[in-house]
Amino acid sequence: MKTKVIPAKLALSIKDENLAEKYAQELNKFGFEIIKITPRGVSFRGAIHLFEKVFKSEVETKDDEHKFITLLILPKEIKDSVDSIYFPTKPIFFK
Repeated sequence: MKTKVIPAKLALSIKDENLAEKYAQELNKFGFEIIKITPRGVSFRGAIHLFEKVFKSEVETKDDEHKFITLLILPKEIKDSVDSIYFPTKPIFFK
């Protein structure tokens, strides 16, 4: 069975491209694939079990949307100036 890979975003509380680059490198060391780096954060992806291992929180999946069940614990390598780590949702379009 193929492991499901899901996207996530790390949002910084400050605008700092160097910090975003540093955190992208750390996320990559944990095993995540980096999608995009901006001064406000990092888009990345990985297997559900990797999110659960790194952030110490179970991930719930429902209708192709994901969320952390409990408050996640940030590793010390990416702890400072992080507003949130979240799973982006699909946009809803209105007619």
